[in-house]
Amino acid sequence: MELVKKLVLALLLAMGYLSINPDANVVILYDAESDSGVRWQTVPVHWDPSLPEEDPAVVPPSGFHEPVRWLGRAWREEPRVRELLGWATGEPVDMGSRVYDCEAREHGRCYMPGPDDTIYDLEPDRAAWFVWSAPTAAL
Repeated sequence: MELVKKLVLALLLAMGYLSINPDANVVILYDAESDSGVRWQTVPVHWDPSLPEEDPAVVPPSGFHEPVRWLGRAWREEPRVRELLGWATGEPVDMGSRVYDCEAREHGRCYMPGPDDTIYDLEPDRAAWFVWSAPTAAL
């Protein structure tokens, strides 16, 4: 299997996390179990610069942001996703090129990079996910 580095964007939300490899799907991590019993899922979302980055009719509460571009499109077009995730707590983070592919592993374990050297461990069958931070060096 050849590992390929791809651009990764990440966004923390009030009740979850969104990540995108713009050539693939948005990966959604829910803090709470969804109606269907899943804690994470992938959603196919396509966005290009001819589409609006955000919806001017959507006004976030003070201190929060509307998700934009690919991540925003998934958040806006999937009402249940929006309800389960809440508002963005900051701007999207460009994490540069990272290696991961969760689309082909919905029934196997996936390790997905996050901001600040965080690793998300996505369990099989979308039943759970866990956060690991990079170990710190001993002094």
